[in-house]
This record gives sequence, C-alpha cells and structure tokens, in this order.
Amino acid sequence: MKRLMMVVTLLVSVLLIGSPALAFQNEENELIGSVWLWQQTQDSSGQVIIPPDPSRYTLEFLADGTVAVQADCNQGSGSYTVSANTIDIGQLITTLAACPAGAQDTEFLRQLDEVVSYLFQNGNLYLVLPVDSGSMEFVPAGQAGAAGQAANGEAYIVQAEDWLSKIAEKQYGDPLAYPAIIEATNAKAAEDSSFALISDPNVLEAGQKLWLPASKFVGSYRVSLPAASSPGREISLKLKLDNSAELSTDYLNGEAPIIETGSWQDNGDNTATLSLSGRADGVVYEAPTVVTFQLAGMTLTAVEYDETLFGSEGLTLTRQESAAPQSQAAVGIYKSLLPAASSPGIDSTLYLSFDNTVRLVEDYLNGEPAIVEVGHWRSVDSQIEVSLSGREGGTVYDAPNVVTFTLAGDILATSLDEDSYGSAGRRYIRFEALATGQQTVPYNPAEAAQSMSQNLTGIYKGFSPAASCCGLDWTLFLNPDNKVSLKSDYLNGEAPLVEAGTWAITDNTLSVTLADAESPYTFQVADGVLISNDFSIFGQAPLRLYRFDVAAHSAGRSFVTGTVSYLQRIALPPQAGITVQLVDVSRADAPAEVISEQVIAANGQQVPFAFTLPYNPGAIDPSHTYAMQARIEADGKLLFTTTSVYNVITQGNPTNLEIVLESVAN
Repeated sequence: MKRLMMVVTLLVSVLLIGSPALAFQNEENELIGSVWLWQQTQDSSGQVIIPPDPSRYTLEFLADGTVAVQADCNQGSGSYTVSANTIDIGQLITTLAACPAGAQDTEFLRQLDEVVSYLFQNGNLYLVLPVDSGSMEFVPAGQAGAAGQAANGEAYIVQAEDWLSKIAEKQYGDPLAYPAIIEATNAKAAEDSSFALISDPNVLEAGQKLWLPASKFVGSYRVSLPAASSPGREISLKLKLDNSAELSTDYLNGEAPIIETGSWQDNGDNTATLSLSGRADGVVYEAPTVVTFQLAGMTLTAVEYDETLFGSEGLTLTRQESAAPQSQAAVGIYKSLLPAASSPGIDSTLYLSFDNTVRLVEDYLNGEPAIVEVGHWRSVDSQIEVSLSGREGGTVYDAPNVVTFTLAGDILATSLDEDSYGSAGRRYIRFEALATGQQTVPYNPAEAAQSMSQNLTGIYKGFSPAASCCGLDWTLFLNPDNKVSLKSDYLNGEAPLVEAGTWAITDNTLSVTLADAESPYTFQVADGVLISNDFSIFGQAPLRLYRFDVAAHSAGRSFVTGTVSYLQRIALPPQAGITVQLVDVSRADAPAEVISEQVIAANGQQVPFAFTLPYNPGAIDPSHTYAMQARIEADGKLLFTTTSVYNVITQGNPTNLEIVLESVAN
C-alpha cells in the first residue's frame, strides 16, 4: 500500500572510496540549478535498471536547502544537507497516487534510501549506493534529449481555488489525469524559467503557470445501439491522458455494465489503436482485443476491427462535450454524515461520474468493510435519478433501487416524494465545496463544545483539497484507551490509508503521535472543532475536524425546498448570484431573523433555480411566523427580489414552494 507520507532518510555512514573507473568532481554547488533525470542504476554485478521514462524520475536540489522529488506519478519534497561528498536528506512528503503498471517509483525511492554519497563525472550526477552496491546515474534535464522535453500543449494560469485534479477534470474530463500536468509542467520548467517546478502537487498559487499537454483523442465517447436480447446497448469509451482506456457496455437490463480495460496510442495519422487486455473484474484475455479508430471532428469510427464484435455496421461514437447543463452540474462526489441505530453512524459518499455511473459507499464506522453499491444515474427534468443495481463485487439486485434527488447548487437532497430513506430523507453536500470551505456540514458548535469538554473521545471528520481526485477525506478515531487511528481517503476508489498511534490532551492542545510520523500532529480544541495549522501535512488552509456524532445528529434537520424564478423574459448574466433565506418574521418591531441561507451561483444557467434550506425542527416555535425571502444580484446590483409574502412551516404553511421574484426595474 502506498502511503500518504513516504519518509526517505538518507543516512551518511560511508565516505566515498576512490575508484579508478570514475574521476569525480566534488562540488556542492553543482547539485543546485538543475533538474536531475534518473538514467539508470548499475550494480556491482553489472545488472542495469533503466526507468521507462527518465523525465518522470527527477531530483532538484534548491539553494534554500530543499529538495524536490518526482517518482513517476508521485511527487515529494523535503530538506537536505551536504558535507564534502556526503548527503543527508530529511523527511520527504509525497503524494499517494497509484502509478501505472511498469512504473519504477518504488524501486527509485528504495535506491534513494540506500544512497551514501554523491559525485560527478562529465556533468552527470552519480548517487553512490553502499560499497559494492553500485550507483544511480542522473543527467541534467537540458541534456536529457527527447525524454526531457515538454510535450506539445498550452499554458494555463492557475486561478483562485484551482487545484490539479480540478484542472485535469475541466481540461480532459478526468480528475485522475493530473500527474500528466505535473510531468509536462516540470519538463517545461526545465526549458522556460517562467514555469515553476511543481514539487508539492497539493500546493498551487493563483497566477502560477502550468503546461497542459495536448491530445486530440483524450475524452469520453458514447453511442446507443440496439441489442437482440436486451432493451439496447449503451457503449462508452474513455481514452485517458495516461494512455489507459476503458470500454463500458451496458445492456440496460438492470445488470452491471461490462467494463473492459486496456490502453490506446495515437498513430499520428488521425487514427488511434485501442487494445483491451481484460475486464475490470480481473478477467485477463488470452489475446488483447484490438480496434483502430479514426477521428473526424467529434466522432470516433472503428475502421479496423473484428466484425464479430460490432457487426458489419461497425461502431461510431460521439465525443461527450455537450451534456445537458443539469447533468454536467451534477457530476461530482458528495458527502453525508448520518446517524445509525447499530453503529457510531454512517459516513456516506456518493460518486456521480461523467460517464453516468454511480458508486455509493457507506461506512458504518464499526471496523467492518464499507458497503459499496453501484449503478447509473441520469438527469430527468430538474431532478437526478440514481439507480443502484447491485453491490460492488458481483451481487446484482433483483430490481434496481431507484432514488430521486433534487440538485440545488452544492446540495443534493432527496425529493419530497422520495421515501427510500424514510421521512427524514438524505442531504448530500458536494465534497469540493466542503474541501474549499464553501459549504460546511450541518453542525451545532455549542453542542459539540459541551460534549468535547466532557469527553474528547469519539470520531472526527475533516475535508481538504488534494491533487488526486476531489480531495482528502479525513477520519480521526480517538479511542478511550488513548489509542488513535487516522484514516485518509483520496476518494479515488483505492483503499484509504490508515495510520495508528496514541493521543494525549494538554490544556486545549490535542497531540496525535502516529507510529511512522517524524513528529506529533497537534490540534487546537476550539469552538467545538479540532483545528490544525500544520500546512505541510494538511494543505494550505487549517484543517477542521468535526465531531461525527454532532454532525450526524444535525443531519436530521428538516428542509424547505422549492424553486426561484421570475416572469420577465430577461436573461441573467453568468456572474449572477441567487440568495435564498428562511427567516423568522414574527416580530413586527425587529428585523427578520435569518434561520437558514443558501447562495447559488448562476454560472450561465437561467431560472428556475432549485433550492434546499435546512432547519432544525426542534428550534421552530409553532406560534411564530416563518417566511422565505430571495433576491438575485450581479456585480453588486440588485436585479430581482421578493415582493410577495411566502410563509412556510408553521400554521399550516408548506415546506415546498415556488418563489416568483419581481424585477427591481419595475
């Protein structure tokens, strides 16, 4: 299992012993100023290890005493010191990405762990392994030939709240394509000083230049076809930036789709060859299935293939770049923290993918494996219909479990007439919004603070951005015996990393000591949350951990739902914002008290806009009057507002309604 933090310590225990085969220059400043590309390692027996792509295995020693490392699809950084020909590299923090088959990242880091000294010959850097073990050879990026040159592409300026997986998703439709951006940018940085080397993928700055590699074939393609023994066939093809490929065939019969995996290559003549080597369930083909496609505009047509696969009519797919706005808006990962009768609670994660597949992961936080359901989703009118057809691993339901949701901004809530989850329903929040602080989980800080002051043990949840996929989902278990476990999940389908250790509390500072960590993590106990300012571990913003039982209890809130619209035939500007408020208007001699508020970004869409406002039914006074207010603004100007009274909740008033605004110009 790859770790979130890989610690590579190079301990210097052996001084360089002179060798007649090498005449070395021992100049510390030669380390600095170059990106060093690993060419090969030759051991004392003559065995040679050569990386598949030297540009993906690099070291850069900086003048401030830091070192940046790329190990295939993983990135890391740390500190280093040198003395004569010895070198001491401190803790390296690296990413957790699972590199493609054939990668040498583990071997590369293993060898670095054994280095005892460094030296130069003919401008190349040699990191020397223990006596009689050989040496690692590196060349400067500028002399690395084609392997070190930047791929064709275009420059991209990082915007506020960007991160690598978000950019990859926007550019290529695949958030896991971000390592290719790192590789291309680092190669470009070796050629053009206006590009900065990416040493920590979790840290980007607004205004930073990236180099986005170009590929005309990368994307998702789809076609609907008839079938003899089922309602039809939905075929989806993903050609990914890392040259991996996935072909999904859904016979629309309630069974899980058949997913084949493999690779593809650009033939340079407007054709690409697809090679499928097996299935996602582990079946490996005796011989790969090979299909050659030709690209013409938005269509991909099979021109060389086995007719038993697609018949004489062949296969033509269309690139999916014009999905319906609601469908595009729904794609993402959503979280919900829920109470449970027989366990500490349910940590629920809902994945709505670009290819309309769905994955629902429910962790009961009791040490048992999470329950994973799979299926498909679609946009129906203004709602999202999720159809769960079975369990991951092969179990297929007799009939799919269909749940209908309403999407309002970053909130995905079960529709009013949906009873799959009882009268309380379900309310999911987009993980991206949680990670960036645009949304928070329903939470009562006062209740949490009181509970934590009496007993700190329990389960805590946190959310932060990360380079891989949509972020890092943190779960901290503080056990009564002062044992602790920290689970970090990149939400990329791989098993989360679980680290164990002990915890202690002094005054209002929680100290978490994990077995493999160089030093304890510290959290301040304040305002009902645990707050860490260790940016090197948890990213650019303070990580806040919420007490799970309080968040789950708060999830039992009720909701006011509905739509906001207006009658005038006026288009909203893309930057318009819609604010919807639930207010207590009981006191005529005082301003209305805001109970709940939601802000929705128009992003080019037009009315109606759906909203979902949570409220605590226990805090509602039946004798009070509650109402809805809404307004639409753009560039600081009020465009539309409520002029009618929309009473809700009490005195027989509804909790679902349509709010019609009036133009301020009228």
